[in-house]
Amino acid sequence: MPTYQDINRHTSNVILDPEVSAEIWAKTIEESAFMRIARRS
Repeated sequence: MPTYQDINRHTSNVILDPEVSAEIWAKTIEESAFMRIARRS
């Protein structure tokens, strides 16, 4: 399992546009919220 430092090292050279980053976060949050609802029913 990679450590936190390993993950940071791999992602530190990847720069996302703010719009792209926001979109990814929105989708991630949306999916996790959906999964929470799906699990409850």
